[in-house]
Amino acid sequence: MRANGDISRTYNMADEAGENKFAQFSFTGEEYTGRVRHRILAGADFGVKKFWGDFSVLAKDSLVTKPLNVYNPVYGIAASAIPIPDRSKSVKVRAGGQNYVNSVSYSSLYVHDEMAFLEEKLRLSLGLRYTIAETVGKTALADRTDKAFTPRVGLSYSLDKSTSVYGLFDQSFVPQAGTDWEGNAFKPVRGNDLEAGIKKEWGAGKWISTLSAYQIKRKNALVEDVEHSTSTTKFQTQLGETTSKGIEFDITGEIVKGLNVNANYALTDSKISKDTKEENIGNITPNTAKHTANAWLTYRLQQGALKGLGLTGSVQGIFDRAIGTTKESNFKNYLRTDAGISYQSGKYSISLMVNNLLDNRKLLTAGSTTAKNASIPESVGYYTYIVEARRNFRMGVTYKF
Repeated sequence: MRANGDISRTYNMADEAGENKFAQFSFTGEEYTGRVRHRILAGADFGVKKFWGDFSVLAKDSLVTKPLNVYNPVYGIAASAIPIPDRSKSVKVRAGGQNYVNSVSYSSLYVHDEMAFLEEKLRLSLGLRYTIAETVGKTALADRTDKAFTPRVGLSYSLDKSTSVYGLFDQSFVPQAGTDWEGNAFKPVRGNDLEAGIKKEWGAGKWISTLSAYQIKRKNALVEDVEHSTSTTKFQTQLGETTSKGIEFDITGEIVKGLNVNANYALTDSKISKDTKEENIGNITPNTAKHTANAWLTYRLQQGALKGLGLTGSVQGIFDRAIGTTKESNFKNYLRTDAGISYQSGKYSISLMVNNLLDNRKLLTAGSTTAKNASIPESVGYYTYIVEARRNFRMGVTYKF
């Protein structure tokens, strides 16, 4: 985009094809060694995910005589000026001329044992997974094979019949398809998760609450490559390491007969902790929010002529969001309300859910930034965003056999 607001417009092909095949098997069993109870799970997972894409540029700055100006837009393109895409060949063939061809296959073996001690008051979980993943792209640079052991350890203890505390350590390994702007294959995303919390039942089980604290470290997370992406070509890059720390609180319960509430709040501090570019260290992890909260309230009539009639309302909020490269929150807050009505009678139920009840058309669901185009001296950087869908509804009819 130029400094005066003129922005180039392109007309692109956007055809995609995918093939996914998965298989898994497992077995479970329960055994005792003395007074220790074992619940054993073992199995294997297999998967192949293939992708082809044709995102050819069919026209650039040729559909109109003047560029679109974001400060004074003039809309309208003659239908005769829009080129007709050539789809005589399959997208798999067309994708061969581009970089949007990749395949990810994996094989995984796992075993897990949950042990119970002290009359099942103390529980220890031990798990281990071994994964082999192979990524195949268009070129040799896009090919790679990775192998990883990922353990999982969990410990929980029941303080009494209604209160338990727990701790968890977990590692993750997620292969990534695609390449960066230089054609190099993406490394798998690896993570270390630490979590501890307490769960409590209140009011003879009518209320359940959970308070937890966590730290999540991720290596090689994929984000948009602002430095090399343009208005016509988008690239991704991998971060060195991100560290997310936070607390989360959940509560669910019945206020009075038929009136239930479910509420959640999360406070997250997520930043880049390691990177090859020193200036990135300390930046907020792109596409994260510091505060996330939501609450659902439901009420269903228990008697009378309207017995079975239910009402639902919810509020969802996301605050202090960040996109792109920044050390401060730079994206608008998000607050959405939904509502619904339903009716149940025997095995039948009918429901109507209205999303974005207030029809707020300024809600932004996501955003990104684009650096200035070095080939255009007067160009400037800009950001783009996706707007939440206007008020919409979903109706459902259910029958239980």
